Amino acid sequence: MMTWIQQNFDSAFYLEANPDVRQAGMDPWSHFRDFGHSEGRLSNPSLQQIGPALLARSKISKTPLADMVSLFPAAERDAVLKGETWDRLAKIFQPKFYAAQTGDPNHISGELGLIHYLTNGAFSGLRPTILFNSEAYKRNLALRDRRALVSSNMEAEPSFFHWLTFGWRNRIVPTPLFDEQFYLESHQDLTRWKGWLFEHYIIYGCREAHRRASPFVDAINPATIEGGIPIVERVLREAERNSIPALDLSERTSIEDVANDMLEKLQSLEKPKYADLVEKAAAIEPLILRPYSARVVQWPPIRHALTEVMEIVEEIRGTIGCTSTDTIMLIPHCRMAGSARVAGYLTRALAKIDPDKRLLVITTDLHDFDQPEWFAESTRVFDVSQHTQHLSMENKVRVLLDVVRGLRAEKIINVNSRLGWELFDVFGPQLSMSHNLYAYLFTWDLDIRGNKGGYPITFFQTCFGFMTGVFVDNSALKHELESRYALSSELRRRLHVLFTPSEPTLNDFSDVFERRRNARKPLFSLRKPRLQAIWAGRFDRQKRFDLVVEIARRMPDLDILAWGKEVLGHSGVDFLNLPENIKLMGTYNVLSELPFSNSDFFLYTSEWDGLPTILIDIGSQGMPVVASHTGGLGDLITRETAFPVHDVMNPDAYVSEIRQMQLEPNEVTKRAARLRKLTTIKCNKEVYEKSLAAGLHL
Repeated sequence: MMTWIQQNFDSAFYLEANPDVRQAGMDPWSHFRDFGHSEGRLSNPSLQQIGPALLARSKISKTPLADMVSLFPAAERDAVLKGETWDRLAKIFQPKFYAAQTGDPNHISGELGLIHYLTNGAFSGLRPTILFNSEAYKRNLALRDRRALVSSNMEAEPSFFHWLTFGWRNRIVPTPLFDEQFYLESHQDLTRWKGWLFEHYIIYGCREAHRRASPFVDAINPATIEGGIPIVERVLREAERNSIPALDLSERTSIEDVANDMLEKLQSLEKPKYADLVEKAAAIEPLILRPYSARVVQWPPIRHALTEVMEIVEEIRGTIGCTSTDTIMLIPHCRMAGSARVAGYLTRALAKIDPDKRLLVITTDLHDFDQPEWFAESTRVFDVSQHTQHLSMENKVRVLLDVVRGLRAEKIINVNSRLGWELFDVFGPQLSMSHNLYAYLFTWDLDIRGNKGGYPITFFQTCFGFMTGVFVDNSALKHELESRYALSSELRRRLHVLFTPSEPTLNDFSDVFERRRNARKPLFSLRKPRLQAIWAGRFDRQKRFDLVVEIARRMPDLDILAWGKEVLGHSGVDFLNLPENIKLMGTYNVLSELPFSNSDFFLYTSEWDGLPTILIDIGSQGMPVVASHTGGLGDLITRETAFPVHDVMNPDAYVSEIRQMQLEPNEVTKRAARLRKLTTIKCNKEVYEKSLAAGLHL
């Protein structure tokens, strides 16, 4: 050890820092070896950051620097001279957690706590932070670099200092309380964080009550934090509640034990034989794959769990503006989306077929209500989300349950409300004794792994048995539900297809493609107008704008005008580097803003869908359509009415249909005219109202 110290000894610095040695004319190294070392003097200017700790250590040891160097693995001892090492320690050090182990409240001061840790605690096996667990580090180190584990004598060396150098440099997470992938998926604001996510957590995230760092550790109510770090507050409170000796925290805590136990159980599921069994089972029942993460650890609340729920319910009763209603419609919000438009049309249809009944629309998930003109003028709207947004899902359901029971409605209709489905799932059997329960379904979803999900998968099976009826906007979904769940003829009668009515229009663009392809540019040009398509929708994963980009690259002779915005995100598109023949047009308020008369066709590229209202409106105007043949689109988009693409994820398949249109302009006109006629017949206001009345038994 003295060899390392001598190799890094700075004679000039030592003489400058110690004038008494220089005045005595002593050899600097000899003085340090015989006296200065035991007095806590610095042998190198790089040690100034830990100078107070060395001085404090000198009061209990004759070799303070050698002691501190011995904390580090032999291969990492140069880190003693690096400021970044001590900066890392300062970042992760948690004074309140450390003070709980020493029993000295003075150590709650970060500076005093660090000095005590380097002087005493590190040599006594105390932990500087709840976010370092020796067993977890050894396990993760072995997974990353078994050679490093073998070469290090972990039993003799403090593993924390191995992690502080080697582990940090190699980004090895040293705790079961942090999961990098889960942390990123839970906090989309961190997608642009370029550094190590664990470093973000130890600097910022662990101090923010809303952050969840692991599927095993839930977020904490900010009201219960006493000014410290949430995870530390939680651990110390749990230790006090269970009378756990403070020193036991230096080994592990109950929350770490739970997380470690869960990790061990999950590891067995990663074996190939289990993965194969799960894959086979998922082909039969997709819900077996969910939830992808484990259940969170729930900690006893400081006060009764329903106290806040009771207070919120009392607040709602004073602001809702009515004491009863005949029908409640639950919607998540009202944004520029097809489901919101259907909800609006449903209110108008109800007002027409049952005008004497009172209707209350409740927005459950978000405050947004951007399109009030879609709804019947007599519609009352109440936003419950502003009262419940900070609650857990369980307590949100409790609040909504009290609201709907208190209003004594005859019917409850859920139109795409997640909270509404959670309510039906938990309390549906009880509610069905006094209410007629209905729901509106549009399509299943595909998750990031390509597995089916969404309300037709996650809630239909558990809720349908006690529901009076379910409405769907396309026949494909009805057939799939009947087949997937082997519904009897009696149960099938509870499923009703309601084709959303098209908006009234006199427009007929069925000949636009043929007319533009036969036209010439002005001034006697022999060139036809460039081929031009319209695309409109959300720039989200479902709508596959990335396919539009690939189509544009394959067809430089095609201009694509695109209207839309990102709502859910994850489009996978670099909007700053689009092909030159794609032009982003912003958003639109009404469909008439789109230049149908000066465009050749409408392009639709959704990977999965119901029967989108935009295609109904496009079809009613006779606009030629090239569209992915998926979900419920087959009710309108066929070889007779449009140019369907069956290989929906293949951009070449879209290009092939567009090229076919160019070869047969007259056929484009015929199909567009048939689409216009079919839409007018199938998506009809009178038919919709009649089918709705039958489904509601009116």
